[in-house]
Amino acid sequence: MSRPLRIASLADLPPGGSLLVARALTGLDDDVALLREQDGTVHAVDDSCTHWIASLARGWVRDGCVVCPAHAATYDLRTGVELTTAHLPPVRVHRLAVCGDDIYLVQDKGAG
Repeated sequence: MSRPLRIASLADLPPGGSLLVARALTGLDDDVALLREQDGTVHAVDDSCTHWIASLARGWVRDGCVVCPAHAATYDLRTGVELTTAHLPPVRVHRLAVCGDDIYLVQDKGAG
């Protein structure tokens, strides 16, 4: 069972852009980095880089990945797998739903 939570609108997130969604809003154990590719695809991952606690929402989106601003670790936005060193843990990927202009985080009940 899941419940959608409206976290942003597409107007708030231009292609190539990012937003930080606070854990206070989502109830999760980490903030969420909301990222939009140039083609308009929207992704959500845990905000904290798994190598060094840096904000992935401050990184940049490139070729289906987010690049950490602290040391350039690169995470696949679809799987969360870190691609540059191959030894870092993945970041958690979150399910999203886009309905009209609204972006919803879809959480499993009890997730967080």
